Amino acid sequence: MNVLLNISRKYETIHHTQTIAAYRIHATNMSTNIPLMYKNIIHVLINQGKYLENSRQKEALKDGVSHVSKYYVHLLISNFSRSGLPFYAFFKSQHFPLILKHLSIFLPLFSTSIINSARRLAKKCLPAFLLRALYKHNFIGEYYPPIKKVAYGDFGRVTPLSTQFGFDRGGPIDRYYIEKFLSLNAHSIRGRALEVGDNEYTTRYGGSKISASDIVLATFYM
Repeated sequence: MNVLLNISRKYETIHHTQTIAAYRIHATNMSTNIPLMYKNIIHVLINQGKYLENSRQKEALKDGVSHVSKYYVHLLISNFSRSGLPFYAFFKSQHFPLILKHLSIFLPLFSTSIINSARRLAKKCLPAFLLRALYKHNFIGEYYPPIKKVAYGDFGRVTPLSTQFGFDRGGPIDRYYIEKFLSLNAHSIRGRALEVGDNEYTTRYGGSKISASDIVLATFYM
């Protein structure tokens, strides 16, 4: 990071928004140690202070430090919310010094997190008819009726009941017809086969009759 800052301070740089590499995160990654990451990045940024030449660069450094602080405090809260630990455990963790240092950032974010957690708990505990009523009167932001409990009134919305093509609710409706057709015509799936995305249907319905399986992947870039 220090090298990149030194280069970008002296030379014109460009950036893009395309993903060019994947990074696997696991328990032993240094990036999962939030206090350490925060400390190192802030150290690098502060060290840049001696190279700054004007007020514009100094203001940019100030904004950078503020952005890093907000990012890691928000990341702490997000990780804690997913951990399922009790509320008080947050203040006994190794992250407390970082939280204490940035209370002005932490308190609004944590309050929002608590409210969202309460809403998620309500959605798990309250009966469907009550959740449906709360959603219709805009007391909760979203409501997805349980599987096999969809009422006609639930379709009075502009958002889908599933954001995962229906895989989280038993499966997409079109797959029933696709798989029924493939099952009836499995005898024709043989030799060399071409499938889009993966070869799940090729292997499922072709089996040992397949001599070669090809997969085509189409990626669209804006």
